[in-house]
Amino acid sequence: MSSTTSLGKRVFEEISRGNEVILIKTPVRSYFNVVYDVLRFLTSVSEGIYVSLSKPCFSIKKQLEREGVNVNRLIFVDCATKPFTGTVPSEGACVFIESPNPVQIAVYVEKAMNMVNSDLRFVYMDSLSTISLYKSPETLIKFMRQLTGRIRLKGFKAIIVVVENEIEPPYLAQLSLMCDSVIEVE
Repeated sequence: MSSTTSLGKRVFEEISRGNEVILIKTPVRSYFNVVYDVLRFLTSVSEGIYVSLSKPCFSIKKQLEREGVNVNRLIFVDCATKPFTGTVPSEGACVFIESPNPVQIAVYVEKAMNMVNSDLRFVYMDSLSTISLYKSPETLIKFMRQLTGRIRLKGFKAIIVVVENEIEPPYLAQLSLMCDSVIEVE
């Protein structure tokens, strides 16, 4: 079990041990603290990609900046703005896609990977359970197998956040098996 006050360091320790894909299971009450703590620490030592499945890029950037996250070290893959507004604003370091469609997400995450130049590079998946609202759990698992494979091949690290009880236990178990480390937050 882990508290969020040291979660960023814990994730970095897991990465330092050679773990490439880390799953963080969190209760909803700790969700925002998890996001802020992990990203605050990771952006202090590396660059990465933030995949936003439920909130627009401009909104997330404001929240993260307010919490001390270096958003200049992040490229955002925004799955929320275009479906809600039908338009794409001009927003630096944001890639806007049509919907949280797993195929589109994978394509755009791979494109964004080519834009990250740091030695330590990561992909942060912000609440994976959002995809399960649009696609079947089986599709979610297939998507994650493909995406984590690409992430590993390109030398990135993956941090996947799942809110407790939002993914059924058999699918969560399959997702956990794809990961090198599972951190449970109280």
